[in-house]
Amino acid sequence: MDKPNIVEIRVREICKDKGLRMADLAARVGMTQSNLIASIRKNPKLNTLDEIAKALGVEAYQFFSKDAPTRPSGVVMVDGKVYTISEPSYQTVQLPSYMDFQDLRKDIASFVKDATDGENIKSICGLVETFEMFTLVYYPTMKQFFLTLCYGKGKSIAINYDYEEYMTGVEIPRYNYSEVAMDIINDIEGAAIQKQTSFEDNKDNL
Repeated sequence: MDKPNIVEIRVREICKDKGLRMADLAARVGMTQSNLIASIRKNPKLNTLDEIAKALGVEAYQFFSKDAPTRPSGVVMVDGKVYTISEPSYQTVQLPSYMDFQDLRKDIASFVKDATDGENIKSICGLVETFEMFTLVYYPTMKQFFLTLCYGKGKSIAINYDYEEYMTGVEIPRYNYSEVAMDIINDIEGAAIQKQTSFEDNKDNL
């Protein structure tokens, strides 16, 4: 007989906290108790976890952890939200996920403007709808933004944006926040693959 996995253990703990039996939970999701246990013991599907979570009045990520996150080992999307999965106890932490590019553009523009105010290193990260992951960091000592994009089969690319290149005006130089933000957004939204292809083509010609 298969041993309980972390999901089954957490489901049983949550049921106990709520004064429910596994049979009660099975009835709520329209299953027999044996089918419920089998479904969560053998690589449960996300929609199954979502149904069980709703029946218990909790978030599905709570089946993986009740503690603070540790070393991440993967990413999972549950009910439109993205979480990292960590070992050994499959602990989770939510990552920003952008299914709407309008939200992405707004957050990047706001970050670019705020990041240059002060002397501390600042960063933002997230996933876009194509499952491309990005990290944007501003280093005040170098006055540069560094964008790292991770996409398709573990490929990645790093792009830097020099503060000085976005200065406008002669007598009173002014930093063009909107221009650097738009360049960063354009790269996040689709230039990564083109840049990687161009890089590989140039590398072959060396």
